[in-house]
Amino acid sequence: MTDALMTEQDLKDYLTEILIFMNSSADSFDNRCVGEARRLAACIRILAEDTAQSRSLLGQLGLTNLFFYDDAPDYNPELGLPFSGLAVVTLGGKTHKYAARLDNNVRSKTRKVSFDQWWHKPVIVDEKRKMSLTRRDVTLAVASANIGEINPKLTGAFEELLRKESRGWITDSTVVPLDMIEIEYASLRQIAFELLNSLEDQLK
Repeated sequence: MTDALMTEQDLKDYLTEILIFMNSSADSFDNRCVGEARRLAACIRILAEDTAQSRSLLGQLGLTNLFFYDDAPDYNPELGLPFSGLAVVTLGGKTHKYAARLDNNVRSKTRKVSFDQWWHKPVIVDEKRKMSLTRRDVTLAVASANIGEINPKLTGAFEELLRKESRGWITDSTVVPLDMIEIEYASLRQIAFELLNSLEDQLK
């Protein structure tokens, strides 16, 4: 069904379907089905990304004027270390891994920002490799991997992320050495968490 053929009620019903699917997919992800991150990415892209062929679903429904939860701390270039704003490090296993922040932040202290600020904020930064990825970048990279599209700029950035080299990354003020395992999936899960909470809180 094309945008031109969809009524406002069609769009609202489509939004409801996507949010139900995302909640189910997120539950599966949290139960260690990490491949669900790709499905989440595809849904987020439909909701948030304008393309040459169509407007985002949020844009068509006039929902980009809402405020979105921003759980990521701001990048501090003075620290001079790679930065992960959406994912935190899990400790205690044989290998350190990243996990989504989820509700580790106190919700009452979480910032609400405009859609553009939320979608385009740098959330993964490695100045040494001249890499800075936004929520949009992470979403499109994971979604593109799911459907076979290739974006050389994003592919190159994620190749750097996924190289299993031990190095120090910071999440908040904690510095740890770890292999870069699933940072893109953990970050995508957090994007979904923020988006779902933002919409569900304001569309009640």
